[in-house]
This record gives sequence, structure tokens and C-alpha cells, in this order.
Amino acid sequence: MLNITVVIPTLNPSEKIFDVVTHSRELGFDRVIIVNDGSRADRAYIFDRLEAEFGCEVLTHEVNRGKGRALKTAMEHFLADPKGDVGIVTLDDDGQHTAHDTVNVAQALINEPDKLVLGVRDFNSPNVPPKSKWGNKLTAFFMRFLCGVKVSDTQTGLRAIPLSAIPAFIKVSGERFEYETNMLLATKDYGIGIKEVTIDTVYIEGNSGTHFHPIRDSLMIYKQLFAYVGSAVASAVIEYGLFTLLTLLLPIDERKTLIYVSKFIARFFSSIFNFFTNKKLVFGNDGKTLPVALRYYTLCIVQTILSSEITTFLSKFFNAEIMITVCNFVADAFLAIFSYRIQRGWVFAQKNDKNPAKGNDK
Repeated sequence: MLNITVVIPTLNPSEKIFDVVTHSRELGFDRVIIVNDGSRADRAYIFDRLEAEFGCEVLTHEVNRGKGRALKTAMEHFLADPKGDVGIVTLDDDGQHTAHDTVNVAQALINEPDKLVLGVRDFNSPNVPPKSKWGNKLTAFFMRFLCGVKVSDTQTGLRAIPLSAIPAFIKVSGERFEYETNMLLATKDYGIGIKEVTIDTVYIEGNSGTHFHPIRDSLMIYKQLFAYVGSAVASAVIEYGLFTLLTLLLPIDERKTLIYVSKFIARFFSSIFNFFTNKKLVFGNDGKTLPVALRYYTLCIVQTILSSEITTFLSKFFNAEIMITVCNFVADAFLAIFSYRIQRGWVFAQKNDKNPAKGNDK
């Protein structure tokens, strides 16, 4: 018997879920938690059978609340009484995950009980639907390049989650499909390792049964990045307006000095707006303002110096004074990519507790 609990979040399941549960039992999983995420009334008989005939623990949301919330509901239920299990393994309800893969992922958690284990698919396989292939590849690229989290499959539903990490993951934001991405981002915040196990790439009926909405759920997944860009654009309007005005009005003849003075004055005012916007709205940091501000302005000063140097270098190739602003924009756009990663991983990261078992309590 495998001392891991199976968790299956589901919405309007077909009778295929009976096979999933049956196979789980045959594989040695003794405990199965089902989360009914607001399914239609005509699906009630399925949940009745799962509970009465299959011995599953059925948890019910009266209305659809999303996959993220369903997973949190299951984790809260499991955490209240783990029954000696080392963690949970999450499955889709349609049989997409093979018995062989499920056991391999579960066994990987048993071997390394402090890591999040991901069953990762090969998106270069010819049977992968285009929206799944490019959606996952794009998300994986942004996560690695901007956030420093290297994973091959950001939306895999086959995951083995250690008991020690569950308190932290329960507190991760997100109610729908974006939660699975946020969970991966949280591993960096809490120092939780990731182990990947290659699995078969199976799409049943072209993945037509998925509840993933490409536009809505993709927007939710990239919400923080979009918020960061919006904050940066608003800050840039403030900064470049002041910078242009100062370069035209300040009585300083030496170009490098003019750029430095204009840049620091403009950045000072724009940074105040940017700091509070990023702290509250973008990264949701609720830590004390002073230590976060010290980290932010350390980055800000370094970034401003680098921007001024790049702007000075580029402006040597142009005579018109207005081109100084254009060169400054190019420099800041280049640095903004690295700034996002540093702000997320250092400046606005929650520093109060790195112990996953304690979560993020104050």
C-alpha cells in the first residue's frame, strides 16, 4: 500500500472517474478524496456512488469555485487528518494519467518527501493540441526567464505534494487554473524543491473535455506580469515627462552630468509611485515598509546608475537633445526585464517565514 492520498478535483465528471478510482485502488492507494466543484445536479449519482460504493471522501462546493479552490479544499481536509500519509497526489478525472505514471510520481515523493513532484509531458509529441503545446511552452519560458523557476510543464495535473509543503500551498493566491502556476512560483519563495518525472503525453479526444479557458485563464496566469507592466508604464509616464522637461530646462552643459541629474530627480518622484504600487497591487507584499523600501531603493539606485550609463553611451550617436529621452527609454526597457525578476525574488518576496510547514503566518 502506498502511504499517499489521491486527490481528484472534478466538475461535471463522466463515469470515467469510476475507472480512475478503481485503478487508484488497484495501484495501492487506500485513500481517495474527491472534490465536487459545483457539478450539475444530474451528476449527483456519480458522487453518491463514489462515496457509497468506492469509499471515497467526497467534498462538495455548492457552486463552481475553480480548480485552485478545489485543490485547497482537499488539502485543508487532508491536513486536518493526514492518517499517516506523506502527502497527496493529484489526478485529473478523465483517465488522462496512466497507472504507471501515477505510481512513478507517487514513488518519487516517497523517495524525496520534501519535494514537489511534477509529472511532466513532452510537448513536442505530435498528439499535443496546439493550444496546450504553445500555452505551456510560453508559460514555462516566462517562469524560467522572469521568475527563476525552471519547470517543463506548468499546467500538469499530476502532482505529488508533500505534507510539509501543504500549509504553504494552501495560502498561495489563485482560485482557478492560475493557482497551479502560482504554486510553482511559491516553491521559490518557500525554498521547496521540484522534482520532475517524465510521463506519457495523453490527450483524450483532443483534450475537448478540459475546463481550461484559454483567454480567461491565461490572463489570470499572467496577472502579476501584466500588473507589473501596467505599473511600469504608469511610472514611465511620470519619469519620462520629468526627465524630458529637466533635460530641456536645466542649465547644465555637460551631457553626462545633465543625464545623471535629470535621471535621478525624475526617478525619485516616479519611484515613490512605483514602490507603493508594486508593493500592494503587483506583488501583494504585506511586510513592514522600511525593510522592503531599503531593498527597493538599493535596486533603484543601481538600476538608475546603469540606466544613466547606457543612456549616455547611446546618446553619443545622436545630436538631437530629444533623442536622450529615446535612449533612456531603450535603456530602461532592457533593464526592466531583470528588474522584475529581482523585485519578485528579493525586493517584494515575503521574508517573514521560509518554513513551508508553518506557511505564511504573521
